[in-house]
Amino acid sequence: MRKTFVLDTNVLLFDPTAIFKFGKNNVYVPLVVVEEIDRFKKDQNENGRNARYFSRLVDDLRKQGPVTEGIELENGGKFFITLDMEYAGANKNTFDLSINDNLILSTALCLNNTNENVILVTKDINLRLKSDILGIAAEDYGKKDASLDELYSGVFYMPVDPSVIKEFEKSRFMPIENNEDMGLLINQYVIIHQEGNLHHRALGRYCHKKKGIVPLISIREGVWGIYPKNSEQHFALDALLNEDVKLVSLVGKAGTGKTLLAIAAGLEMTMNKEKFSRLLVSRPIQPMGKDLGYLPGDVNEKLGPWMQPIFDNMDFLFGQATSATSSYEELINHGLLHIEPLTYIRG
Repeated sequence: MRKTFVLDTNVLLFDPTAIFKFGKNNVYVPLVVVEEIDRFKKDQNENGRNARYFSRLVDDLRKQGPVTEGIELENGGKFFITLDMEYAGANKNTFDLSINDNLILSTALCLNNTNENVILVTKDINLRLKSDILGIAAEDYGKKDASLDELYSGVFYMPVDPSVIKEFEKSRFMPIENNEDMGLLINQYVIIHQEGNLHHRALGRYCHKKKGIVPLISIREGVWGIYPKNSEQHFALDALLNEDVKLVSLVGKAGTGKTLLAIAAGLEMTMNKEKFSRLLVSRPIQPMGKDLGYLPGDVNEKLGPWMQPIFDNMDFLFGQATSATSSYEELINHGLLHIEPLTYIRG
């Protein structure tokens, strides 16, 4: 049986493509939601961008026919923009239809009375509570928060016979003939260990092109004076130094070396190996707690406190390195190193 989903404004501001995420079901957007989205379209923040994007999506869809009669979506679902419906049982004293949330809920109640399996989708906790009280199923949209344990770790543990580890270290390759059973992902890192003994192990990376596991890049001499302290940091450096891996995303708690490893690898690839012409280091300007407002001085003085974590890592790396370059200021003066906030990035 097809379900009918009624979307709240906050869902579309959170994900403007949400209308395509409900499979072969009916998706209704009340007219009051379109009016609320219209108020956000001039904003320069994420809500404004999403509001404009949703408006463009609907404008393309309406070319297929009247949106009030339903537009067939590629996933088999059907999209409607419906006129606001006033529920006949609404009491002005307890269910004020001049409130937009109540009008959205009223539309869901009217659709429910036509024997449709209606589900109201909203990120508003109170609206979900109202919906439950009036007998309409309500759901949150998506899952915004996740713990680190739930995220993709990038690591696969492979228990094997000790002879397999010895052969891998000798031949520097382990063919994977049937990856469908193992489910290794492209560039996923592998800890090959003896069954029941994690200390007897070898580290590798699954190479999709070679259809097997290859060893990590050797870091015996360190990277700009630093060495990985555990297998996870070794994996991170291997990914950062590997030219075949075009984008690396590191996730971890504060102090695990994400910034330090990234800058060290960038300096190694730019200064020592000369694989790139310059290094750009950037970070977002985001205050912790209450914002202090505008800072005095020129651009560099204003950005100094925000970029201090980057400078601290640079000072540490240049203190560890044995390079002829004396300081990162010298690299900045020669145009080899750029440190900028994300706010001013262009192109």
